[in-house]
Order: sequence, then structure tokens, then C-alpha cells
Amino acid sequence: MKLPILLLLCFVSCAASGKNWALLFTGANGWFNYSTHSNLCHAYQVLHKAGIPDERIVVIMYNDIADDPQNPFPGKLFNSYNHTDVYKGTPLTYTGKEVMTDVVLAALKGDKEAVKKLIGREGKVIDSGPEDNIFVAVSDHGGPGSLLMPDRLMTAKELNGALREMHAKKKFANLIFYLESCESGSMFEDLPKDLNIYAITASDADHPAYMNYCEDPEIKEVCIGGNSARRGLRTLIKLILAPLPSGNNL
Repeated sequence: MKLPILLLLCFVSCAASGKNWALLFTGANGWFNYSTHSNLCHAYQVLHKAGIPDERIVVIMYNDIADDPQNPFPGKLFNSYNHTDVYKGTPLTYTGKEVMTDVVLAALKGDKEAVKKLIGREGKVIDSGPEDNIFVAVSDHGGPGSLLMPDRLMTAKELNGALREMHAKKKFANLIFYLESCESGSMFEDLPKDLNIYAITASDADHPAYMNYCEDPEIKEVCIGGNSARRGLRTLIKLILAPLPSGNNL
């Protein structure tokens, strides 16, 4: 998850004006999906250190991993073997039963009324405008043209429809969408190329994506984070990125 976030930081730093927003989500839950939660928390920590305020970061995840009885480090999540806690301070916007496909799409589109109807309360959304930049990061399970959510599958058709709607309503100047899931390339096959959207996926439309950090001596039987896509992007990132602020060891 580190490299695509660095790409975002370069991307938004080049913008002449506008605010920066981020939506981070996963539909996965249960102990064996540890890495999906740690990936999102790591994403938050990097964005936070880069200066994007919490009020413009929406985090959607089930939130059942940090306090799972099998976690040998209760209340903490790690994204690599250095055991830096990435869970602490992560602003959890929607959790548990609120993690639904329609909530994700409504939050992405900035539809506050839809969110309120779905969960019975007001919730933070991407309230962006025509000069703003948006970063979306997803770590999840997927299949051909779909992402697995707790309530149902999120389809490529409805996700692309939401992105088209956002573009038509001038909700962003630029949008980067980073998707970690098996067959993730299938989610953007029909996305128009003239929307100022840059989509990065962990695999193509026909292959699985693989996690890293799967042999932690203290956290058994799960992968704790990372993705093989990081290796594929490394050369690109080195060519175009400025370094993060000093002191960032995440």
C-alpha cells in the first residue's frame, strides 16, 4: 500500500489549487483478513503525516481485527515486520454493519442524505469540488467485475457509474483509485479514459493478487500486509516521486 500512496502525494502536490480528500475501504472481515485492515490503517497514517486532515479522510472497515481474541497485540495492527502500530489514531468513519456497498458509494459521491437514510445518522463523506483531488484506496477480495462486501457484491458497473456521475457533477479535478484484490483489473475495463481518473490495480482482470509479510513469528497464520503490486510499481515511483517528510518510518 505504500507506493500508491506515495504516488498520490506526488500527484496532489502538483495541483495548482484545491483540497485533497481520501476514501479508504474494505469489505473484508474476520481474523484471516488481517492484512486488509492493516493496509488501510497504514494508508491513513501516511496520508495523515503528509498533512491531509482527518476531516477529509473517510475510513470504512468492519473493525474486528485489532481486538480479535487471536491478536497477540490487542488493540494494535502492524503492516510489516517492524511492528509499527498503524491502527492507533485511525479515524474510523463507518464500521460493523455500516460497512455496506451503498454506504461506500454514497460516501464517495458525497451524498450525505443517502448515507443518513442508510445508517440512520449523519456521516462524513467526500464533500469535494471541481478543483479538489481524491485518492481512493481499497484492500479487499474480488472476482471478475466485482468486490466482496459484507452485504453483497459491489459490481464494476455500479462503481464506474459512480465515478462517471462524480465527473459529470465536477466533484474532482483529479482522482487516483488504487485497488488491491484478486482480478482487480476487471473493475476498470469499461472506465472511460477522459475522466481525469488514474486507476492502479494489484493484478490484471484474470489473476489473483498476493499478500506479503506472511511469516511473522509472533502473528500466526495470517499475512499482515503489503502486496506484490508494490514490486511492480517500484520503478515508476522512483522515477517520479519526491521523498516523504523526514521521520516517516511507515
